[in-house]
Amino acid sequence: MQTLRFFTRFARLIFHLLYALVFLAFYPNDKAKISKAQWRRIKTWNQQFLNICGVKLNVIGTVENQASLVISNHISWIDIAAISSVVNT
Repeated sequence: MQTLRFFTRFARLIFHLLYALVFLAFYPNDKAKISKAQWRRIKTWNQQFLNICGVKLNVIGTVENQASLVISNHISWIDIAAISSVVNT
């Protein structure tokens, strides 16, 4: 059962990463030119990525919808997806 879960999660991860390569190929290189809908898609992609990896976020408080600086100590590579999945753009 555990082996089946591993291969299912691995297959979902591969397809999810391939999807990212496809949709990022059509995104502008300049961050200022990315639309609100595209930012929502990026946020949703990060949330789904965390779900596939089995990460559960516990968010305390809210992030202001204004210019701000988010600092992370980069304990692992997954914190980039975690921050991107909760910060409003």
